[in-house]
Amino acid sequence: MAELKHEGMGKVLLFDLAEELGEPQNSGRAARVLNSVLYAVTNMLEFNASIAFLREVPLYAKGVHQWGWQVGRNQAEHAQTVADLRQELININHAYAHRDFPTEESTAVALKAVFRALRKHVKDERWPYLKAQLPEDLASFLEQRAIS
Repeated sequence: MAELKHEGMGKVLLFDLAEELGEPQNSGRAARVLNSVLYAVTNMLEFNASIAFLREVPLYAKGVHQWGWQVGRNQAEHAQTVADLRQELININHAYAHRDFPTEESTAVALKAVFRALRKHVKDERWPYLKAQLPEDLASFLEQRAIS
């Protein structure tokens, strides 16, 4: 239910911004502008100020900010495996994805590394919730200790 609220609020934010930009039907431009402005502002701030600024930005705006996520256009029904994750990484970052994730195996290694690093930063009581949000194939990487 909360995700529907955030999706709805994200759409409202993009609609409001599109209107402010004088192009009420152009939510794509609104998303790009929001993403660019948030990146530029946070890049101009010192690290602590940047984190404090982003902490105050609504969750749905942060979603648009992160790699251009588009409200209501995720691929949740298709993202089940490491191969799916690799394809999404390629879609997101054409310039470096083939170098950073050249194979499905290297993608799995990177996934394990990210989850191991995140484990140090996510509170123990939140970890099961985080795991429950992932497809089973990807969630299995949360519990793997070694990078192999």
